[in-house]
Amino acid sequence: MTSARFDTPQDCAANIFNNRSPQQRVAPTPQASPVPHVPAPTPTAPAPTPSSSTSLEELVRMMILQNMQVQQETRASIQTMRNQMGKMAMQLNQA
Repeated sequence: MTSARFDTPQDCAANIFNNRSPQQRVAPTPQASPVPHVPAPTPTAPAPTPSSSTSLEELVRMMILQNMQVQQETRASIQTMRNQMGKMAMQLNQA
């Protein structure tokens, strides 16, 4: 029997789930130490609103800064979800 290689925790969790019988696929009941919920990062400061005298160059700068902030928040949220999926995969593997 060869050992399966998983690229992500999600692949590992899916494999564990799919290899169980339908009766075992029921969601587990919460245990004494559930995976803690980590809230999404809160936005730092609202972006300045453009005024009628704002130049095109300044508008582009503001859009770039807003885009960079959204990208950073998205990356943080994705990392949080990866961490949570990894913990879930470990718990499923121990069951």
